[in-house]
Amino acid sequence: SGFFLFTNKFAPSVYETLANLFLGLLTDLAWVVIFKSGIRRSRPVYNKGKQLGSVHVVDQFSFPSGHTTRSVFIAAFAYHCHASNGVIPSNIVLGFTIWAILLGLSRIVLGRHFVGDVVAGWMVGLLNMYCVACVWISKDMAMEAKAFWDLHNPS
Repeated sequence: SGFFLFTNKFAPSVYETLANLFLGLLTDLAWVVIFKSGIRRSRPVYNKGKQLGSVHVVDQFSFPSGHTTRSVFIAAFAYHCHASNGVIPSNIVLGFTIWAILLGLSRIVLGRHFVGDVVAGWMVGLLNMYCVACVWISKDMAMEAKAFWDLHNPS
């Protein structure tokens, strides 16, 4: 979403949405790094080694599930945008919500996380959305940031 903030093709409400999405994704990464480095919970024993058709695990810590925090944040973000300005249609919100639930469950089924890691991920994702909503970047502020960018980076 950060790249699209600097193009000239969107309505102001879309810039507002993209700026807040970008903020939320950055803060999600910060939350996950803080929790994982502070708690340092190992992944499930049955997660050790290479599993057929899997990707190498980048970090060895399990709590909370970063995939889950991000998916729940995106679903909650979509709901917030739908409820506040209708930028995101309700069927998209429903799709993101189902996706977030299934993604969390898949992390358990694949043996990547414990149930508590996924539940904590869901809670951290919702907490992140609450924090983003509290400091919501307005349409005007998003457009000012874009104008500042355009001024200092002529095409």
